[in-house]
Amino acid sequence: MLERIVYISAGAEKQSRQAIDRILSVSRSRNAAAGLTGLLIGGGNWWMQVLEGERPALEPVWTSIRNDPRHSPVVLVQRRPLCSRAFPDWAMQFQRSDNEGFVARLEELTGGIGDAKLKDQVQRFHRLFLQTPDRAWSKAAA
Repeated sequence: MLERIVYISAGAEKQSRQAIDRILSVSRSRNAAAGLTGLLIGGGNWWMQVLEGERPALEPVWTSIRNDPRHSPVVLVQRRPLCSRAFPDWAMQFQRSDNEGFVARLEELTGGIGDAKLKDQVQRFHRLFLQTPDRAWSKAAA
């Protein structure tokens, strides 16, 4: 059964560009071999990932993510069966939120998503975690 997992997480520490490149390289190879697709959005210490694939391939990756000490907590936002993928051609698309033109690029990346709830979740993540400075978010969450 085809499924989607959407989660957000806070990094234990800010990752260097080189560390992110290594993570992406491993993820893209692993995901392509397992038939998984998705999108990773990162900014500061906040991350959101959408993973799509067959349940038997998705489950060990999801377990690995939840047990990865580089980020905690890992919060499941959505897990549901799918009829079709939102990101069929991306073993792991990545977008840094500190890139110039991020908002336009995020709209471009999510513009083709037919699932209105998923598109809304991505946009809410951007507003809550990436547009709001960490100090302001911490106060709002308290």
